Amino acid sequence: MNEQLQDMDVFLRTMHILENRINELIRSSDLSEQQKQFILNHILVIPGKDAPLEWKQK
Repeated sequence: MNEQLQDMDVFLRTMHILENRINELIRSSDLSEQQKQFILNHILVIPGKDAPLEWKQK
């Protein structure tokens, strides 16, 4: 049970990191505010098979 909670914690932290990074990238793009908002309102973040970003940054 504890291992499942740790897995869920890693998953949720990874999702948070991905969502923040995507938001930063969209906000810093040359798109119009309307285009940025459309993307942010409709994007669905799905983690891939790659290692969590926090592991790569270490």
